[in-house]
Amino acid sequence: MRRLAWLWHDPIARKALHRTVLILLVMGALQLIHRYDLLGPLGFLVEVEQNAPLDQLTRVVYRWNAPQPRRAFPPVVLVEVDRPSLEALRVRGYLFHRSRMADLLLRVADYRPAGVLLDFDLSFGSNEQAALSEGDERLLRVLGRFPYPLLLADDRPFEALSDADGLQPSVLGLPMRQVSPRLFPVNAFVLYDSDGVTRWIPKAEPAQPLPAALALYCLGIGHDLSRPEDLEACRKLSAGAFGVGERIVFREIQRFAPGTQGEQLWKGLTVISAAEFLRGGLLQDQSTQGAIFLLGRTWPPDSDQHFVPVRAASSGLQGIDIHVSALMTLVTYGHFSEGLDLWLLVLLVPTLVFASLLITYGITDGLLGRSRFRKVINGLLEPTIIVWLLFWVGAFIVNRFGYFLDYLFPVVAMHFALLGLKVWRGARGYDAKPD
Repeated sequence: MRRLAWLWHDPIARKALHRTVLILLVMGALQLIHRYDLLGPLGFLVEVEQNAPLDQLTRVVYRWNAPQPRRAFPPVVLVEVDRPSLEALRVRGYLFHRSRMADLLLRVADYRPAGVLLDFDLSFGSNEQAALSEGDERLLRVLGRFPYPLLLADDRPFEALSDADGLQPSVLGLPMRQVSPRLFPVNAFVLYDSDGVTRWIPKAEPAQPLPAALALYCLGIGHDLSRPEDLEACRKLSAGAFGVGERIVFREIQRFAPGTQGEQLWKGLTVISAAEFLRGGLLQDQSTQGAIFLLGRTWPPDSDQHFVPVRAASSGLQGIDIHVSALMTLVTYGHFSEGLDLWLLVLLVPTLVFASLLITYGITDGLLGRSRFRKVINGLLEPTIIVWLLFWVGAFIVNRFGYFLDYLFPVVAMHFALLGLKVWRGARGYDAKPD
């Protein structure tokens, strides 16, 4: 207790503590006002556009090493159809040769996968008028015999997704259920914000296919997607705060030259080209048995690109990479980024905010407290230091715990509180009777 007594006696520590409490109270009040729409049509006053500050945090952690996953999870393998693979396999055209796809699935089966995602459009046949080719027929036979959970994109229009009696998900023109009971439709789309940038994956809606990354995660933790109770448990893992979707933590997926190996920023992720995979380039031992596999194209680069907050406006990220990032967000942190763990909110965030304010006031009120430019320091340098420190606090939290916290929100809350106190004190002074 004596060690904590300085919080009450040191003016700098006391100021930091008081303002930390003030920030937390105002932040809580603003959250309640926003959540329950207490201001009605004036609610826009407390709405904060978070994309810009959260995108800045995303860009920082994009090239940071991720922490170890919170729980045991099978290895994740991305088998990418890249340019060297297309050249080695002598595949031409927009459609990836269906017989080669069958070869990849047969090779994947050797690893007894916990689940597989095929990120290809298999809604129609390869030939004109959607007629089936020999490769299509062979792929159908392999799909029918594939003994492990296989996820395929649901090709139905959006309005048909919730219609149990309407169109059923299909593959190469046949209902998935008719081909194999081990085929499961998934939502392989991503969400776009008003600026055209992808930051989210869709939320798991009732009676609709699961998002691809969420379905893969559920297979990895042992859920059986054919059981209604397991399917419902998977949906509950997806609970976006805004009812729209789940924010992704992006990290750069490393590509290494043929014959070389390196460590991915995501722990437990392996990336291998389709050609190398077919040549036996992935070890077949206990470390890869029961893995989660994703198969998708990364060439040509403009075939399935999406703007994301970690790339320049002139470039994008492949769809399969977005699914990998969404899956590894869940694998690493055990949750998507929009929920907020209670202990983090009531313990870690206040502690880090207090530490940031303590450092800030130690500089402005301590080291520079007697400067003749004190007013300039308080008006300009103080908020700059606070924002800079809280930015790195936010980067630490998103990297270590996977939660996006708007580092500008505490600063805005503090200034709202100080402005309110100033107005209240001025009103009291105006109403007070003269001595």
